[in-house]
Amino acid sequence: DLQWEFYNGIYNERSFVMSHTPAPWKAMRMNKTLIISTDENEIATIKASGYNSVLDSGTRSANAILISTAPEMLKVLEQTEKVIDKLIANGLRDSKVETVLADILNVILKAKGLE
Repeated sequence: DLQWEFYNGIYNERSFVMSHTPAPWKAMRMNKTLIISTDENEIATIKASGYNSVLDSGTRSANAILISTAPEMLKVLEQTEKVIDKLIANGLRDSKVETVLADILNVILKAKGLE
């Protein structure tokens, strides 16, 4: 999967390797624990003890939902990057668009552990 990185006004080709558990992920509550999982595997557990005890259950639930949507958000960012890249290739040269594209690419890199 090839992507483009905007750096100092130049787009550079980068190759990414996907390494996260594929979607869909779901968030489930079990007593005072939130579990992020697929149908087959547990991905993360958020317990209401220690550090997390300072978070109310609404915040823990919101965090779990955000975590469980991460694969879909990454996919949408990758699709958005391709659309913006095509717009730029077709002549849309705007510094704001290029800044947003650079931000999207940085988030994709971060999500894939490459930043």
